[in-house]
Amino acid sequence: MTMKNIICTLMAAVIMMAGCHKPVTPQQTEPEPDQAVPEAIGKYIFNGNEYPIYTALYAYNGNSIMIRVSPLKDLKKQTTYAIIGINSSLEGKEINVGNAWHNDDYYFRYEDPVRYYSEYRKLHSGSIFIQRKGMSENTFDIKADLILPDGTDFSLELLSAELEPYSQAVD
Repeated sequence: MTMKNIICTLMAAVIMMAGCHKPVTPQQTEPEPDQAVPEAIGKYIFNGNEYPIYTALYAYNGNSIMIRVSPLKDLKKQTTYAIIGINSSLEGKEINVGNAWHNDDYYFRYEDPVRYYSEYRKLHSGSIFIQRKGMSENTFDIKADLILPDGTDFSLELLSAELEPYSQAVD
């Protein structure tokens, strides 16, 4: 196993650890009138349904860029999320997942309380694009238009999105 594969595997394991705990969530209630409802920073489409993105985190280790998005606001209760990653040498390039190596050139994982798409299954088709904007380390353009292994569609677009580093968000 090459050093590159070891580092990518370790990075994926670190990111997955945050998604391992599935707490029981109470019934959703309407926000109190005096509580401000945070604005969504983007949206993604899963199986034809649109979901807002309230949290987006990134991790960069020199070899890969990983982005985690969720429609849930509380990091400790995120039972729904997607992780999209690329090999950092492919930053700024549109990656055709049909011609790329999964878990080397690209990485994808999706989980919600009902469905789970493992990073160990190759995507059917589509493309991923991730690029940092300007000189900023935490501002990204992210586009994904994917067909998952079972034929389900997933798309995401975040343009000029300022993301929080994953390491600081989980402390």
